[in-house]
Amino acid sequence: MLREKLIAYAELVRVHNLVVALFTTYTGYAIVYRALHANLGLDQWFPLIAAVVVLVAAGGYAINDYFDREIDAINKPERPIPSGRVSPHEALLISIVVCIAGLAIALLIGSLTFTYAFVNALLVYTYSWKLKRTGLPGNLVIAFNSASSIVFGGLAYAELVRVWHHFNTVIVVSIIAFLLVLAREFVKGVEDYVGDKAHGVRTLAVTLGPKKASLIALITVLIVAIISPLPYLLGLYNAAYLVLAAIVDAIALYSTLKLVRSSDPVREAARTRRALKICFLLGAIAFIVGLVPSL
Repeated sequence: MLREKLIAYAELVRVHNLVVALFTTYTGYAIVYRALHANLGLDQWFPLIAAVVVLVAAGGYAINDYFDREIDAINKPERPIPSGRVSPHEALLISIVVCIAGLAIALLIGSLTFTYAFVNALLVYTYSWKLKRTGLPGNLVIAFNSASSIVFGGLAYAELVRVWHHFNTVIVVSIIAFLLVLAREFVKGVEDYVGDKAHGVRTLAVTLGPKKASLIALITVLIVAIISPLPYLLGLYNAAYLVLAAIVDAIALYSTLKLVRSSDPVREAARTRRALKICFLLGAIAFIVGLVPSL
C-alpha cells in the first residue's frame, strides 16, 4: 500500500521531468563554475540550488494536475488524481508544502535567488489556474519556465560565490533554450489544432491557422540557428559545442521546414514536435559538453 502511494506521488510530481530539470539547472551552474574554476565540477552548493528547482517544479506539476483533474478524468484517466490514487486535497497540499520548502531554501541562498524562484512559482501556478487556455501567453510561460532553470542555476551560484563575469553567457544559453521550447509549443498547437479549436483554446494555430503557425515556428527556429554560435563567440564554449549546435540547428530547421511545406500540417506536426524534443535534449548535451576545457 505504501509502495503504491509513493509511486502515485512520484507520477504526480513527474520525477522523470525533475531529473531533466536537474540537468538544465546544472547547465547554468556549470557556466559560472567554469568561469570561476576554469574546469567543470561540483561543490557543496549545487545540492542546495538543485533542491530549490526540484521542489518548486514538483509543486508546479502537482498543482497542474489539481487544476486539470476534470479534464484528465476524460483524457488521462490513468493520472494519479482521476484514478483515485491521490485525492485532490493531497495534490493541493503536496504542491503548497514542497513549493514553500523550495522557496525557503531559495531565501537562504540570497534575495535575488528567492525573487527569481518566487516569480517562477507564481507563473507556474497562474499558468495552471488561468493561462493554459490562453494560447500564446501560455506558450510564453511554458518556454520561460523550461529555460528558467538554466538561469536559476547560474544566478543562484553567482549570488553564492559573488562571481558575475560570464553570467551573460547564462542569459544567452537560456534565450536559445527558450526559443527552441517556444517553437515546440507553436508546433504542439498545430498538432492539437482540432481539439483546441473545439475547446476554445486560443493557440496561434487556432487564431491564425495551422499554416501560419507553422511558419512562425520555422521563423523562431531560424532565430535559434542564427544566435546559436553566440556561446562560443563569448569565449567560454569550445568547438565541440559548435558541432553539436549545428546538428541541433539542422534537425530543427529540417523538421519545421517540412512542416511548413506539408499539405497536412496538423498530421505532420506530431513528427516535428518529436524532432524538436530531440533537439532540446541534444542542445542540453551541447551546453554541457561545450564547457569541457580539453575539447
